[in-house]
Amino acid sequence: MSKEEAGFVIMDVMLLMVFLLSLLAMIKYSFLAYEDAVNMEHRFMEELAFREYMDRLEMEADR
Repeated sequence: MSKEEAGFVIMDVMLLMVFLLSLLAMIKYSFLAYEDAVNMEHRFMEELAFREYMDRLEMEADR
């Protein structure tokens, strides 16, 4: 193997490592984004249930 071929092999390995690290980062980010979306949905549902409860209490108080 000549020096030029060895340089290409090292460059290919480095590019492959960069690709794999970026793929890992994208996967981790997608899980974080999904978890954040689920937390936001839970907060929204809690707030909606609380508003419905308060509206029901107001309607019963108005009777």
